Amino acid sequence: MKDKEQSIETLRGIAILLVVAGYIIKDDLSHVESVASFLEYTYYFLKPIRMPLFTVISAYLYASSPATQATFKKLVTGKARRILIPYFVVSAMQYIFFSVFHVHGPHELQHILKIYLWPFEQFWFLWAIFLIFIGIGILDSINALDTKKKCLGWIMTLIPFYIFLDLPRFLAARGIAYLIPFFIMGYCIRRFSKDLFTPTMLRVYVASLFLSYPAYLHLYSPTATFEEPMYKILMLWVTFSALPLIFHFRPTIPVLAKIGYYAFGIHIFNKIAMLLPKMAFEHFHIYNDILIMVTYLGVGIFLSIVISDILERHNFTRFFILGMKEIPKSIFAAAAPPLLSAPSQSVVPVVSSAEQKT
Repeated sequence: MKDKEQSIETLRGIAILLVVAGYIIKDDLSHVESVASFLEYTYYFLKPIRMPLFTVISAYLYASSPATQATFKKLVTGKARRILIPYFVVSAMQYIFFSVFHVHGPHELQHILKIYLWPFEQFWFLWAIFLIFIGIGILDSINALDTKKKCLGWIMTLIPFYIFLDLPRFLAARGIAYLIPFFIMGYCIRRFSKDLFTPTMLRVYVASLFLSYPAYLHLYSPTATFEEPMYKILMLWVTFSALPLIFHFRPTIPVLAKIGYYAFGIHIFNKIAMLLPKMAFEHFHIYNDILIMVTYLGVGIFLSIVISDILERHNFTRFFILGMKEIPKSIFAAAAPPLLSAPSQSVVPVVSSAEQKT
């Protein structure tokens, strides 16, 4: 891998660790009184970075080969395969697992089809990012994003939908409104980096961050309502200040880059992977919050990587569960990288630039 690619995979590794840690805090530890305020504060502190970073990375990689009128159909079919197959298959698997093992309340099997209209748990992101890819592809195919002014105009037009409208969870409408400004930002970071990362602009981002983060944190309280417009405005201010700096100064950390390669698999499998430690902790009545956090995060990441690695090696599961291209038997041995080793250049994550060419 080139250093630039390694640095992007490093960011992806950081992003998925933050996302999974956020799920654990929100779902499994927010009730622990001894650390509730600390956990809630941590969750609040990282909210402007967590999912926006994941989204900006997707956009950054897409923008290396944006859609045209000639390639739009290929974008739709490629993303439908790579995103919607795991969305339909793995979300159903997780719902069934949660139903059998009684995770997070009752999950009645007769209601399983509802998860495709009201996306289930973490799978809202897949449906939202798929529709965002299609929407951005349409705009690209009519040259509606080919200048900085046009991109800024779309960002300013779309932000009010997130701030002021209480959109439903139906078909991830709320998630789409939340993520699409960040997607366009990531798109701009890739296409207009020379203008966005001048010394003057970097100073602007730093000054903006020093103003926005304290204001954002000042708004925090244990009973903070995350849907309030002021909260959303400050959160967006933080995100649009911090993420350009994160991208410009992104490091290359090999172990995080290796985790980043499996970020998609970690995202879709982590809650299934955490069932094992959850059942063990419940059986032995283990309630130590630090042990829960470390164990759930470590096991969730590790088992998700193992599951992804195994599924990548077999064409049937590779296609019908992960939505990845089938690979010729002649290169089967080289196609799936050894567990936590540097990924092969022939195997590309879900939102890589090469994926846009499929």
